[in-house]
Amino acid sequence: MEGPLTIVNKKRKSRALSVPMRILRGTVKLIFSVIILIFQLAWVFFAVYYYRNIPYLSVISYFVSIFVVLIICYTRQNSEYKLLWVMVILLLPFAGTVWYLLYGYGRSTPKRIQKEAEKAFLLNIPQNGENTELTDERDKKIFTLLNKLSRMPLYSGQDVIYFTDGAPMYKDMLEKIESARHYVFIESFIVSEGRMLDELEALLTRKAKEGVIVNILFDSVGSYGRLKRATMERLQNHQNIEIAAFNRVGISLGPYINYRDHRKIVIVDGKYSYVGGINIADEYVHYIERYGFWRDGGVCIEGEAIEPLLYLFCQNWYMAAKVRLDINYFRSFIIKYTEEKKNSGKSSSAKNADKNKVFVFGDTPADSFDPAYNCCMSLFENAQKSICISTPYLILDDKMSSALSRAAQSGVSVKILTPGIPDKKIVYAVTRSNYRNLIENGVEIYEFTPGFNHCKSIVVDDKYALVGSINLDYRSLLLHYEVGALIENDKCIGVVKNDFNEAVSKSKLVTAADTENRSVFYKILQFLLHILAPLL
Repeated sequence: MEGPLTIVNKKRKSRALSVPMRILRGTVKLIFSVIILIFQLAWVFFAVYYYRNIPYLSVISYFVSIFVVLIICYTRQNSEYKLLWVMVILLLPFAGTVWYLLYGYGRSTPKRIQKEAEKAFLLNIPQNGENTELTDERDKKIFTLLNKLSRMPLYSGQDVIYFTDGAPMYKDMLEKIESARHYVFIESFIVSEGRMLDELEALLTRKAKEGVIVNILFDSVGSYGRLKRATMERLQNHQNIEIAAFNRVGISLGPYINYRDHRKIVIVDGKYSYVGGINIADEYVHYIERYGFWRDGGVCIEGEAIEPLLYLFCQNWYMAAKVRLDINYFRSFIIKYTEEKKNSGKSSSAKNADKNKVFVFGDTPADSFDPAYNCCMSLFENAQKSICISTPYLILDDKMSSALSRAAQSGVSVKILTPGIPDKKIVYAVTRSNYRNLIENGVEIYEFTPGFNHCKSIVVDDKYALVGSINLDYRSLLLHYEVGALIENDKCIGVVKNDFNEAVSKSKLVTAADTENRSVFYKILQFLLHILAPLL
């Protein structure tokens, strides 16, 4: 066995620089980035206004545009996404083609990098879990589809706890990290300076001194301007702590900049794992108030279902840090712990082997079959009684909107909870532009008036619950690295549903009249933003 991880040369870690040197380095990088940006924008300006004056260039661009349109039609991308790009190219043949090649046609890049990541591990996650026999027809449809699309296994008899708020989830997480003896893996879209990070840093530093391996992965865009370099250097200088930024923002404006690591994963010793919407920032645990009351949630999973989370973390860690973690080593703790619990009779696996099922999966922009999108669609299409959706953003394509409308028209109770106070006003306007059609088809939409609803959950028929980092918008479903846990027939589903109902009781029901009682300017803005939604 290789050991806990490939040795990282600590010489690569920069020593803490003086404040003037950090300011100078940052200023030089900023100036250089601005120059490159101006150059790229000037080039596009030239393409739009002056290419016709160049002999034969307009003819060449015409045929190139046709070729690119054919490529767009051939790709497996979302139909609304493809249609919008075709419209852009028809309006601006040369510039539109250039913009598509820069920003629209980019799945090959993450796919290539991800293939490298997949090959870097000593062990692939098995295709089937221990108890995968499915007798329920709906279970067969949903879980078989997810297994084929995500290549992750189905597990049964897992210990699952749902947290209805970020504060108790964070408190439980701290307790579990305190008990860590081997490793702590943290993956977060946002890592922000503040009280929460200070507490985590103090705890993780102390655990690292005890010999615990600590790996922290954050998204460079999500954490941009919120995480200080000094903090990163302070953490990185400890021999047992590694911190890495996913998909660093550079001077290039290529398509890969859109592919963000939106996952929130915490794994402690292979015993405990956390998945949900909670980032490392003070508003998520109510240390500060932003946009009113910040509503969020997530789950703690114990059992073999931690294996896919370990795999997903190791994969993105390799992509960010170019370091291969020995998945065999870290997986051994999962196996050992679950066996100990089964033998002691304290786990759900021992007591209720056939009671619940848990399917943990990841989604990436390299996935041609979009597991997150199709998981949601499968849940909506197979619903018989009720669909309860909590999401911070509601930006749907026609297929998903139609699926929810058909469910409501067939007698299924469909309720959607969105924020009452937005964090992004433009995105909020796009969210509201989706209301009218859904309401006219019988969908109930509620806005969480106490504040911002960041909780991402779907409950179907009180039988299935999807919890994770997945938002119902184009960016989350098609462009981001996401994680979801689909839980079936577990007592925690009732907790998720009750939490949803409690939030709805504090929310405002949006009526058809509300969608009409808006200014003409706002309606026009919504119309334009709705068209441009796939690019937002």
